[in-house]
Amino acid sequence: MGGGGLSGVETAGELEDFVRRVRGRYYPKIGATEIRTYLVELKDELLGELPPDMGAYARQRLERRGFTVRLGTPIREVREAEVVIGNGETIPTRTVVWSGGVRPAPMVARSGVEVDHAGRVKALPTMETSRSTAFAIGDCALIPNVEEADGRPFAPTAQNAVREAKRLAANVVARIDGRPLEPYRYRTIGILASVGHHTGVGVVFGIRVRGWIAWFMWRGYYWSRVPGINRKVRVAIDWALTALFGTDPVQLKVEDASSAMGSSGRRHPPVRDHETSD
Repeated sequence: MGGGGLSGVETAGELEDFVRRVRGRYYPKIGATEIRTYLVELKDELLGELPPDMGAYARQRLERRGFTVRLGTPIREVREAEVVIGNGETIPTRTVVWSGGVRPAPMVARSGVEVDHAGRVKALPTMETSRSTAFAIGDCALIPNVEEADGRPFAPTAQNAVREAKRLAANVVARIDGRPLEPYRYRTIGILASVGHHTGVGVVFGIRVRGWIAWFMWRGYYWSRVPGINRKVRVAIDWALTALFGTDPVQLKVEDASSAMGSSGRRHPPVRDHETSD
């Protein structure tokens, strides 16, 4: 698993749950020690969107369930049968899930504003950049939170981007009128993340929660956002059946004539253009 943010940790936890259940039910001859899972994160902590102790708790839970968590480690290269990380260390694998952050378009760095190592614009709380006539918001900007003592930047989420746009519009008008600019402020109701195995972490109304209660709140919030009563009932019944009888995995054997790898996992000979021209 490449990336240890919200998406990476949630995906890692759910995948581990899925693999563990499928192995025990359908592949009992495969020993638990034969399956090795890695989570590689460039930063020095997991779940950078949450307080550090929440990330530490998530790491502890994942490692307890068999994950090898590598922090402060870049992924250098993804090859056919291995992944190169750090200073050249290789991890043999044919399955790689990528959930790392997005990199802004190169045009952002070429625009003449100050950027960080990832190409994101270093902005002020008012969304001003190193160029007085340029502002930056959204995924390409690092906007510090004036409410945080360490100035931790806002997470690149849709909730922030929409509100940043409104504050930016007001600041542009203020600049034209010669009035002082206001910093962007937004306090979320909360952030929750699942770590798998009915465990979660999060911050709700400033209160830190973890364990089963955090997972229940995470699941309940998403259920509340399902549109329509009939869909809510269907989803609730499906979750209840899954809790009682487990997941029902389905294998899709999709053959692609132009692919070198078949659904059985066996390598196909390379297909020439004239063989698929019909």
